[in-house]
Amino acid sequence: RHVLNLESRRERHFGPADEELLTALAGFAAVVGSIEKVFEHAIHQMKGPVTNILNQVPYITSAGRSQRDPVEIIQRNGMALRSVISLLAPRTFDLLPVRLLSVIEPIVALARDGTVPIHVGHGIDEMPLVRVDATILGEILRNLIDNATDELIDAKHSSPLIQLVPATMPGWAGVSVQDNGRGISEKNRERMYDRYFTTKRAGKGTGVGLWFVKDAITQMGGKIEDKPAPEQGTIFSVLFPSVALLAISKRLGDSGLTRTSIRLYPATGTKSEL
Repeated sequence: RHVLNLESRRERHFGPADEELLTALAGFAAVVGSIEKVFEHAIHQMKGPVTNILNQVPYITSAGRSQRDPVEIIQRNGMALRSVISLLAPRTFDLLPVRLLSVIEPIVALARDGTVPIHVGHGIDEMPLVRVDATILGEILRNLIDNATDELIDAKHSSPLIQLVPATMPGWAGVSVQDNGRGISEKNRERMYDRYFTTKRAGKGTGVGLWFVKDAITQMGGKIEDKPAPEQGTIFSVLFPSVALLAISKRLGDSGLTRTSIRLYPATGTKSEL
């Protein structure tokens, strides 16, 4: 606000020599605004889990018990809070071989509050191991599920549904988050990964989620693809190189060959040919 007020009185109070000062102040204001948006996003994400935990206090401090185990509720919402904190902390990745289902199950359990049905498709338990940071991958999936949930609620869909199904391509494995909402316009698709770009109403979204999703996936060596669903809605596919492919790549690199190339060809059945 101070910078804007200075700009409005610029001609009366400032001369050409003060141009550098005004530019520096405007830059500082932009940085402060960016920090504010990050914390707005964090506070928004924290509200739900904190409220859920506080709602269990009467049941813990009295003889009464809620219909659901308060310990389970607190543990699940505590996991959500840790995920939000990971957005604010300096991002480091603990990349280890991970079963996708071990990450998906607790995220889906936390998200299943009855608002929108979430279906985990057959075959995810058979997906190959991928080398990722399990905590960060959980936060990525939670963001995608939250976005799909918000879209379906805003659209007032009569039969909303979110599906998590296997995503594959030769040498890669991952998961697709699919909703049956209104889909994404081409105009919004061009900017949806931009930092602070949001189509949600004021106070609902800050435009950090999808930017974080793509940035984190890229830093872990993966990729994200988006496309319209066959009938209606949107599919976000999160893919990472399989642990087996990474091991082959490393062995080829260690062999001393100056140029190596791996190509995977579809074969009969569900296997791939190297």
